[in-house]
Amino acid sequence: MYKDDYISAFGKLAPSEEWMTDTLAKMRAAEAEQEAPGAAGRPALRVSGKKHQRLRRAALPVAAAVALLAVPA
Repeated sequence: MYKDDYISAFGKLAPSEEWMTDTLAKMRAAEAEQEAPGAAGRPALRVSGKKHQRLRRAALPVAAAVALLAVPA
């Protein structure tokens, strides 16, 4: 019963024209910002390969140590 009511109500939902135009304007602004001169020179938010490997190698021993410390508690 509730499932049918939910599906019926959800099927009637539609975004307003104002929301759609506002969203499209924001998307165009974001695209223009990415294509702007100097945008390619921005630093990437990535972890370097070597640093990423060190983090992955350190994760297992750290997790094991935390697990061993949690057992007596």
